[in-house]
Amino acid sequence: MAADISLPEILADIRRKIREPYRWPQVRALMPLFFIRLAGAFCYVLSVLGVIPGFLYTAIEWLLNAGSAVCLFVLVSVHSRYRPAAVFMTVSLAIGLLSVYTGTPPLLMTLSALCVLICGIFEFSGHGKIAARQNKKLAKKWDALFLWNIGAMFAGAFAFFMTQMLSYLLPPRGLYMQLLSTAVIYAITYVPDLVVDILYLVYLGRTIRLVKKQEV
Repeated sequence: MAADISLPEILADIRRKIREPYRWPQVRALMPLFFIRLAGAFCYVLSVLGVIPGFLYTAIEWLLNAGSAVCLFVLVSVHSRYRPAAVFMTVSLAIGLLSVYTGTPPLLMTLSALCVLICGIFEFSGHGKIAARQNKKLAKKWDALFLWNIGAMFAGAFAFFMTQMLSYLLPPRGLYMQLLSTAVIYAITYVPDLVVDILYLVYLGRTIRLVKKQEV
């Protein structure tokens, strides 16, 4: 009978459920997230190389982010950290649609970037909560990844600022200096983003394997 259950037994049952590893059916939405991020990183490289036009990459990125938002909403039932991640991703998508009609004013660009940054913080935290029940070290890596994400965003802003400054400071005939500055700016802009994407894929792949091992 329920009345015969003591408080220590109830607390022990709660602790057991908290520590119990997640099962794959609960977190199967992690798999499409992995492939969405992989496709996004691949398209990002192609856009940097000029293979994909800017407008086409923007459309592809919006569709991939929409898929991510759906996966995050599915994962809300697993952990509450995914709810704000899904909401901020949705707001970013709405801003993206709005920019189609209003152009890309700095305010909208800043708001969209801020929403994506906040989404990443909560998403990484959610992934870390899933991994924490089996691998504390991996969970700590997830918690630290958002710092890489912030660093990548500030690097992009710094590169944009330097581009504007150097266009005024460098003489038109200083070809070698212009090429060097362009190479440095490209490295500052794109390398941090690629590092974050690679770390994300590595950590998410490890998290998926951790959960799948429970089903064997």
